[in-house]
Amino acid sequence: MKKFFIIAIAAIACTITANAQYRYASGPIIGSLYGGSYKMYCSDNIVLQTDLYVGLHKTAGKMVLEDIDFGTISGEKHWDFALNPNVMYQAPICDVKVGWLNYFAGVGLSGGLVKEFGYSYLYGKIGTNAIAGIEYVFEGIPFSIGVDFRPGYAYMIGVPLGLKTEYHMFDWSLGIALRYCIK
Repeated sequence: MKKFFIIAIAAIACTITANAQYRYASGPIIGSLYGGSYKMYCSDNIVLQTDLYVGLHKTAGKMVLEDIDFGTISGEKHWDFALNPNVMYQAPICDVKVGWLNYFAGVGLSGGLVKEFGYSYLYGKIGTNAIAGIEYVFEGIPFSIGVDFRPGYAYMIGVPLGLKTEYHMFDWSLGIALRYCIK
C-alpha cells in the first residue's frame, strides 16, 4: 500500500509538472518580424502570446484610392510596426529526455502603423491572423525556442498626398522566438 501511495504521488507530480512547464516566458522574436515576445499560460492549455515587432512583408491585396477601385495588387512590400496579441491552445506533443515538445494553434489581432517600402506613405493598420507552430521547452535550463507561421488579413487606411487610400491586405509571417521561462 505504501509503494502504491508513493507511485500515485509521483505520477500526479509528473502530470502537474508536464502541464506547468513554465508560467511566463519572454524574449526576442526574429524571422520576417523582429521584436519582443511575451507568453503566459492563462490555464492548463490556454496561452496568451503578445508580440511587439517591426516586419517587412510582401503582400497581396486590393487598393482603393478616393473611391476608385484599382483592383488587385500583388508583391507590394510594406514595413509595419505592430502589436500582435494571440490566444492559443498549447499542448505537449511528447516528452523528450531533456525537455518537452509542444504544439500550439490559435488566432490573434494586430494593430499598428505601416509604411510602404520605398515611399514615405504611412498607413494605420488593424487586422486579424491565425497562428500555428511548435515549441521546445528545455528541462533544467529556463529557455524555450519556438517557430510559428501566421497568415493574416489587414485593413490599412492612410492619407498620402492628401488622398484617402485604403488597402485590404493578405500577408504572412514566420517567426522564431527564444524565450526565457519563469515557473
